[in-house]
Amino acid sequence: MKFTLLYILLMFSFVSFGQKKYRTVKNKLNLIHKEVYQIEKKNKIKDGFYYIIKNNTKDTLVIGNYKDDKKVGIWKYYGKGKSPYMVYDFSKNELLSNRSRIIYDSTYIKKEDKYILDKVDNPQIPIGFKDQAQYDLAKSFTVPKKVIKNGTPAVFTYSFVISKDGVLKDIKVEQSIDKAYDEKVIKTIKELNYTWIPAKKDGKAVDSKSFIIVEFSNGPNLSKKDLTKAYLWCIQMVYYSVTSKSIAS
Repeated sequence: MKFTLLYILLMFSFVSFGQKKYRTVKNKLNLIHKEVYQIEKKNKIKDGFYYIIKNNTKDTLVIGNYKDDKKVGIWKYYGKGKSPYMVYDFSKNELLSNRSRIIYDSTYIKKEDKYILDKVDNPQIPIGFKDQAQYDLAKSFTVPKKVIKNGTPAVFTYSFVISKDGVLKDIKVEQSIDKAYDEKVIKTIKELNYTWIPAKKDGKAVDSKSFIIVEFSNGPNLSKKDLTKAYLWCIQMVYYSVTSKSIAS
């Protein structure tokens, strides 16, 4: 969606309201997205409108407001089309609508000291625009040198827990061949500091577990993954080995 209102707001770099002065900040989030928001000039805190915009299409993916550096009121998150992909009320801490196509009837939840796949009222849900988590993960991922050296497909698997209080914790390496790469991925997962709706079972919030699969293929043949599960995120990357040849003289 393109919003004429956004361009009107950007015409005013400085806005006075009472004794407060504001300015508009533009910040590049990655190669695809940028954020535009208002801050109080004196204290440098977010106060006012907030947007995330897709650079190539100028579509607005997130619309919301801050008050004293905290999200307030209704925030709208978009994918494709004019209707919001997700709507969340931060003043009431309530998910108002969600058009995600992922399957919501089951996830891994904690029972005693184990996580088992079970039917739930709702799974763990990150609040954001469509595929935001995958973008935020993939933006800092590269192909490990060890994978390129081996020249074969490789799969890395990680897990993390969303607590019943909506806190991301307990990041673990489930499958890997490169400890240095694991440290980089774990740092990236820690930065997924979204508002999380915890999984619920029988009306009560419970701890739940999600899995991230990072797959590297030496060529275009990637495996097919079922990406309709709430607890499964998959990042697939293709690389091509470099062949060197030396000629003796």
